[in-house]
Amino acid sequence: MMKTIKFLPISLIVFLTFACSEDDGQGQDDGSDNAGPLYAVDNRIFTPDGSLSYLVTASALDDASIDITDFSGLPEFPGSARVYGPEMQGVTYLTNGDPTITEVTFAEDGEPEIGRVISFAGEGVEFTSGGSLNVFLSPTKAYFVSQTTLEVVVWNPEIMEITSTFPLPLTVTPGSFRLFLRGKPIIVNDLLVLISYEWTDSDRFNNNGVTVTVVDTNSDAVVSNTVEERAVSFFAYAEDNAGNLYFIPDTEVAFEHYLVPDRVQAPVMLRMMAGEISFDPDWSRSFTEELGTRFWGNSFPGPDGSVYFLALDDELPEIEDVEITNDFSSIEGWKWYRLDGFDADFEETTIDAGFIGGFAFFADKEYYVQRFNEADETYTLFKTTAPGGLKEGLTTPGFSYSMLRVR
Repeated sequence: MMKTIKFLPISLIVFLTFACSEDDGQGQDDGSDNAGPLYAVDNRIFTPDGSLSYLVTASALDDASIDITDFSGLPEFPGSARVYGPEMQGVTYLTNGDPTITEVTFAEDGEPEIGRVISFAGEGVEFTSGGSLNVFLSPTKAYFVSQTTLEVVVWNPEIMEITSTFPLPLTVTPGSFRLFLRGKPIIVNDLLVLISYEWTDSDRFNNNGVTVTVVDTNSDAVVSNTVEERAVSFFAYAEDNAGNLYFIPDTEVAFEHYLVPDRVQAPVMLRMMAGEISFDPDWSRSFTEELGTRFWGNSFPGPDGSVYFLALDDELPEIEDVEITNDFSSIEGWKWYRLDGFDADFEETTIDAGFIGGFAFFADKEYYVQRFNEADETYTLFKTTAPGGLKEGLTTPGFSYSMLRVR
C-alpha cells in the first residue's frame, strides 16, 4: 500500500543546515503521539531557467514503495530549500532567499502549516549557497553560523527572536569563501567544534589547511582556533559506535590533487577521538598505496559503527581525457569499501551503487545518501546504516539537501 505523501512548494535559497537527534531533548512535544511517523524532506528540481523547490512530507524514508516521480499540477516557486531543527518535535525551520528563517509546523494529517518568521537582515547576514549552518542547542537557543560575515547569530526558536551575536576568529583569502563541515554538529561537553576550509570558484581549494574553531555554547565565546595543515578540506565525517570520528576527504580533493598536484596536496584521513575537540596529532592514514589508486574519498556512516568510502582505478583509459573535476564522477567503475576501525583492514563490499557524492543525511538516528538515476532523471534515497548494505527508499524527481523526522 502506498504511504501518504504531501508537498509544500517554497521559494528558498540553498543554505547549509544541521538537525539534532531526538535524544537532545530539544523543543516541545507536538502532542501527536498517535499521528504516526512524519518526515520532512526538502526537494529541488533543476530547470533551464533555475530551480523550483518543494517541501515533501512522508511517513517513511527507507520504504521503496514510496515513489514520488511527478510534481505536475502543484504551484511552483523558484529557488531551493533546506529543512532543519530538533527531531521529533513537530516543527521544522526553513531558510529562504531573504535573510529569514520560517517556522513550519504540521497538522495531524501531515499538512505543513507556515508559522512565524525571523529576519537576520539587521545583522547584515546574507543567505548564500554553500556552507552557512544552524545548530540547535535547546528549545530556546540556536546558532546561525554565517558563511558570509563569519559570525554567530544566537537566536531563540521558542520566541523567534535574535538574542545576541559574536564574531569568529576566521579569515578568508581574497576571491574565496569559507565552507563549514556538513553532518551532525560536533558537540563535546557543551563545546561546539566548527570545522571549516576555504573554497574558490576558480581553483576549488585553497591549500591552506582546515580550521578547527571551538565555541563554548554556555558563554557564547570562542575558546580556541587552530589550523590543521595536514588536510585540504573535510566535507563530512562518519562516527563509530564509540563516538570516534572518521574524517575522510571528499573525492574532489583526490581529483584536484591529480589535476593540480602542485596546488592541492594528496588526500589524507584524520581522526578525532571520542570526547576530544581536535584532530589526533600523531595519527593519519592514506589509502593510496593500499588501494593502488589516488582516487578515493567520501565518508558515509555504515552499519554497526563502520565507515564506507569510495575508490576508482586511476589507470582507467577514460581518465586521460578528464580536464575538470566533475567529469570524474561520471566514470564507471567506482567501488565501495567498508572500514571497521581506524587501523583495520578495509574490504571491498558487494554494494553496486556507483559514485555517490556529497554527504550523508542524518534523520531518526539513521544515515541516508541520495543517488541520481540517469535513466529517468530522478533521485533515490539509500539508508547507509542498514545491515548488509544500502537499503533503497524514497524516490523523488528533485535533489534533497536535508531532512529530519518531525514526529
